[in-house]
Amino acid sequence: MSHLKSHISKHRLLICQGFSLAEVLIAALILMIVIMAVVESQLSSFRTIDHTGQRNAIQAKISEDLNMLRNQSDRWKCIEGTSCTGLATDQDIPMRFELSHCQQANPLANYPIEDASLEVGSSGLVIERVMTINSSNRHLNVNYISELDGKIISRSSTIAPEALKWCG
Repeated sequence: MSHLKSHISKHRLLICQGFSLAEVLIAALILMIVIMAVVESQLSSFRTIDHTGQRNAIQAKISEDLNMLRNQSDRWKCIEGTSCTGLATDQDIPMRFELSHCQQANPLANYPIEDASLEVGSSGLVIERVMTINSSNRHLNVNYISELDGKIISRSSTIAPEALKWCG
């Protein structure tokens, strides 16, 4: 009889050990839900990183273009051979600008204003640059507009050409 009791208690231990099919399926379902949430979070993070990189590339291109426009405006109407040309050979010669534009009602009338489309690397992103003359006729307004995933990115700036400062 003791042998039978021992065998029955071992059988009960074997039956009590392990998980039922329902428990395994529920645990697998919970694990799949957790894994899917982690994967979705990772994918969302990668998309955010990509969008941030593209937005930063747009802002960098705008800053680069704006710096180029400012350099161009500083040299507008510059007399060759003076330091406003930016050449190392002219650095010790004081700046001089042609002043014929100063007597005009719109001194920026012959400024080489250029609207343009700027491409951002090889990503296919495009920035539209629109330049206008300020109502005071002494400043240039530069507006940049781009679109990234249905959201508009815009930036505006004002440039005062150096030659206009010499008009008095």
